[in-house]
Amino acid sequence: VAASTTELAKLNATILDIVTRINSQYSTLTHQPIMFLKQDMEDAQFVAMVTAADVLMITSLREGMNLTGHEYIFCQDGLYGKKKHGALILSEFTGSAAILSNSHLSVNRWNLRECAEAIHAALTMDPNEKKQRWSDLYGSVMRHTADRWLNTYLDHLKRVWEKHSRQHIVAVSRLSVANVSKKYKRANCRLFMLNYEGTLAALETPTRSPSHTPQRTIEALTVIAYNFRNVVYVMSSKKPNNLNNLFRRLPHFGVVAENGCFMKRVGEDCWSEAANMDKMNAWKQSIRKILVYYQERTHGSWVEERYCSLVYHWGEAKDLVGAARMAGDCANYINDACHNLGVHAVPYEGGLLIESTEWNRGMAAMRIFEDLRRRLSKKTVTTATKNETEEDAGNATKVPVKPVELEFLFVAGNTREDECIYR
Repeated sequence: VAASTTELAKLNATILDIVTRINSQYSTLTHQPIMFLKQDMEDAQFVAMVTAADVLMITSLREGMNLTGHEYIFCQDGLYGKKKHGALILSEFTGSAAILSNSHLSVNRWNLRECAEAIHAALTMDPNEKKQRWSDLYGSVMRHTADRWLNTYLDHLKRVWEKHSRQHIVAVSRLSVANVSKKYKRANCRLFMLNYEGTLAALETPTRSPSHTPQRTIEALTVIAYNFRNVVYVMSSKKPNNLNNLFRRLPHFGVVAENGCFMKRVGEDCWSEAANMDKMNAWKQSIRKILVYYQERTHGSWVEERYCSLVYHWGEAKDLVGAARMAGDCANYINDACHNLGVHAVPYEGGLLIESTEWNRGMAAMRIFEDLRRRLSKKTVTTATKNETEEDAGNATKVPVKPVELEFLFVAGNTREDECIYR
């Protein structure tokens, strides 16, 4: 990203002042510590410099793919001079840092002490270690060619297209209000499971105020919940205390917090824990270190700790493009390297939710269904046949009795993340 004319002039002046100060203090008649070249170089001059260099340091703040490191590694084979196997220092924000092996020295561009220590380590590195690191980097450069990049990109594109096609093979038919109304009126027991974020209330985003339930929605849900034939549960990723504030005036609701880790049944005031909190705290300690790592490298981001999950918020970062890329890297790392911990990362607009795979909304729905079925098995309802007379209807001993069954199930969600509830 090119700086503006004013910013570039100030930056050049600042760099020149630093170079002048260092050279005036440490220069001798035969040695000048810093050669500041503010100019375009010919290809031959550039190749000569990267061939003769002991260390190459690239401290990008943001970029796509910097190939200077690849060229430096290729020129450090020692075939055209005595210098060989030079060390490579890359900023974590450099595009090629994700492609090259871990044999380069990685630094946080904003940590000046870490950069100084990396320069010292590169200049004092053992020759055998330098050779081993260079061999690994050279292998990465030779493997990651333009042909491989193209083929990998096409393979990923094909897999995504096939996955997208499978998800849209079956079209969802339009909901028949008349049919639903008919079944609703005939049912003796009805269960409603509703997602909160994105369904009952707007999603909370960095540009939108925190989600709240519209009054019209509350009134409609209250009418449904007060019908003795209906059982209503609201599912959310929020913490239990947040949901207590939202639904404190609606005692006839059942509430599921943190995507199934906590549940408050209909008519109860206390929350029950479905998850093993010791196991939750164990994986959160490991994942928190990873999130803090990315937080320190994304100005304006922060980490929220919930009882059964962690949330990495980056929507208020100053550099949203860089923050989104860092969040994507974080999600990929957690999903790939931390799978054995039983967790996964779910990206959403402006944030990243890390939760356990042992508990989700689908499991909470099964728990609700089983609890309701056990309660219904203890209840009965009287039925009447078509040929029953008024005299028979008044005789309780002749009226058939059958257990109450769940006859109507209504589930509403927002995205494909809620599909586990339907299944």
